[in-house]
Amino acid sequence: MGAIKLKDTEAMKRGRLLENQVLKRVELLMQIKIKKCGLKLHSKYPIMGASPDGVTEEYVIEVKCPLTDKAMSQYIKDNQISLKYKAQVQLQMHFYNKSKALFCVAASDFETTTNINIIEVKYEKEFCEEILNKCTLFWSNAIFPLLYK
Repeated sequence: MGAIKLKDTEAMKRGRLLENQVLKRVELLMQIKIKKCGLKLHSKYPIMGASPDGVTEEYVIEVKCPLTDKAMSQYIKDNQISLKYKAQVQLQMHFYNKSKALFCVAASDFETTTNINIIEVKYEKEFCEEILNKCTLFWSNAIFPLLYK
């Protein structure tokens, strides 16, 4: 059992290309200073980690850069973050001990418009604990037995 390198998709390439520009635009729009950060581990959950795109005193920052307007709906629909990304941001807040996050989705034409949909997310302890418990159970039942062999 080992790590494999994932093949870059066009969306992943675009995200890496635009991430710093999007973060700078968010700093300007929100009047904040964003610091880059890396993988954060948690002593209570050593099998998991979180790596947002940036942090401030108040927020964790997560950036998405969809290629098309249609792809935008996988991140945000009716001004709500999809469950998959809500879980990601909630865990980031938990691991970084923040009560708020900014979920930032660049427009598909960001290169010309610099438009970003920014949603402030509040930490939900019960939601986060449920995810952490499910992840721990999955790891215990599916991953650990493979490592133990």
